[in-house]
Amino acid sequence: MALGHNGNLVNATELREQLAGDGVKLVTTSDTEVIAALIANDPAPLDEAFTNAIARLEGAFSVTALAEGKLIGFRDPHGFRPLVLGRLDGDWVLASETCALDLVGAELEREVGLGELVVIDDDGCRAEQAVPQANGGALCMFEFFYLARPDTRLAGVEVHGPVSAWASGSPRRRPSRRIWSCRSRTRAHRRLIGFARATGIDFSEGLIKNRYVGRTFIQPDQGLREQGVS
Repeated sequence: MALGHNGNLVNATELREQLAGDGVKLVTTSDTEVIAALIANDPAPLDEAFTNAIARLEGAFSVTALAEGKLIGFRDPHGFRPLVLGRLDGDWVLASETCALDLVGAELEREVGLGELVVIDDDGCRAEQAVPQANGGALCMFEFFYLARPDTRLAGVEVHGPVSAWASGSPRRRPSRRIWSCRSRTRAHRRLIGFARATGIDFSEGLIKNRYVGRTFIQPDQGLREQGVS
C-alpha cells in the first residue's frame, strides 16, 4: 500500500499505544504511518478496513492511497483539508487541490465530501459516507490565504479571484482587509494586497512564482519542460 496524508491527528498517541498493544511496531513519528498501519493490520476486506480506520481517526486528514489495484481517497468529517475528484481521458483522478487537476489536464468532477470515502477500481468510482459530517464542516481558513495556490478553487471559489471580484473581495483578500481594519499586527505583512485594497491603493500581483516547480530548462526532455511551464 502507498498512502499520502495531509493533516494532523490529535489522537495519534492513543492510536500508537493501541497498535503497540496489538504487536504492531511503528518505525517513524509520522501520523501517516499510523493511518497506514491501522489499514494494513485490519483483517477485514480492504474497503471495510479503510472505513474502520476512518472511524478511529480524530483530527485533520485528507488521504489518498493505492492498494490492491484500487485508488482510494477519504476526508475527515470536518473537511479541514481539501480533496477533489477529477476526470482525465475517461479515468478518475484524486488531488489535494484543483490546480493539480489543471496541471495534468483533468476536469474537476467535484469535491470529496466531508467524511466521505471514494474507491476507484476497474468497476469505476463509488463513494460512501464513511463517517457522519461534523456540524457543516470547518475548512481551515489558512488554506485560503496561506496554504492553497492562488489559482486553486476551494468550496467552489477561486482563492485569489479575478480583478472583477475586487468589489466584494476574494477569500484571500477578505481576511486581509479584516486584519487591516482591526489593526492587527499578526502576519499583516503577508497580506499586502488586502492592505492596499483597504487603503484604496491600486496594487495587485501580476506574476506569482510557483514554489513547487523547479527550473524547467534543465529537465531532460521537452515533455517534462512543457509540464513544468504549464
